Amino acid sequence: MMRKLFFTISALMLSACASTFDTSKLTPDYWTAEVYCLGRYQIQVPKNTQETISDLFYNQDRIRISKDETIQSTISSIENVKNEGVDYNELYVLDKDLIPSKAHFYVTKYGFDWDMDIVRDFGNPYFTTLFNQVDDNWLYIIYTSFTIAAQNAKAPKNLEKKEQEKIQQAEKYFQTVYISQLEARNKNTLPNQSGVCLNGGFLKDNGKNKLVGDSTITFNDLNDMNLVVYMGYPYNRKNLPLLKRDILNSSSEFINTVNFDNYKTIRKGLRNINGLSGSEVLLSLGKDNYYFIWESDNQEVQIELAKRSNQPRLSEQQMLQAWDSILPTFKRHH
Repeated sequence: MMRKLFFTISALMLSACASTFDTSKLTPDYWTAEVYCLGRYQIQVPKNTQETISDLFYNQDRIRISKDETIQSTISSIENVKNEGVDYNELYVLDKDLIPSKAHFYVTKYGFDWDMDIVRDFGNPYFTTLFNQVDDNWLYIIYTSFTIAAQNAKAPKNLEKKEQEKIQQAEKYFQTVYISQLEARNKNTLPNQSGVCLNGGFLKDNGKNKLVGDSTITFNDLNDMNLVVYMGYPYNRKNLPLLKRDILNSSSEFINTVNFDNYKTIRKGLRNINGLSGSEVLLSLGKDNYYFIWESDNQEVQIELAKRSNQPRLSEQQMLQAWDSILPTFKRHH
């Protein structure tokens, strides 16, 4: 009961804070006051915002970004695994410091029987993880894997040697691709070279490695308003072009969580942004709910701006001002 009361009071306080915002402050300069670097792109948004990138894929590696974990807590957890020998279904292999208090290397394996069909076909899987404390606030957890092939449905005779060689290769890969290229970054600092902007950090590269992920920017002044930028999703978004798509039956989280009886298309058509050809669809979902979307023609980039009807409510003209101020600032940062 007390927990429910706490959350109810918190929600009311948040709503009250948002409802006191003076919407007369909404000008083009307000909407573009601060620059953010997202992946390989940059965009300008209001000052009082928060950005979240929690999970992405880079060069086929999964990168998880955590604000709740630290390198110290991670090492403590690994020590427990080392003592027990098992991490869920995975067997402990080794762990080591690559940079004390900053970068830690961890290896596990499934340890399947070598005569299993999956092992005969694909090899026995090993999992390598790099924990990198980019600054005091953000821990990057980077996952890769490798396999060791079976020989006549048995473990290879030189298994230990093969393990060591593969582990050394994985460690060298982490050193070369991540540890030597990662640096801390202030959230409003734009890089002066090619690479990927992450929460609290910047990963230098040649600009050609595949990046798949999304970034959410929450507008703290305006309750339940946020901007989402999806990057690099052509393999699971290759469907009808945006202008021919049924937006209301899309996979949009916002569309699927808003109740509306009717909708209106405010604007729909082709729109190019700083050399990126694309199109936009702007919808009013009734009761001051709005959903605006732009997508590049190659479907590699998608930008969504959504606002629920919570206070302060915005008019159609105010939403158009926000969209037409923010969207033209989107471009490659380098």
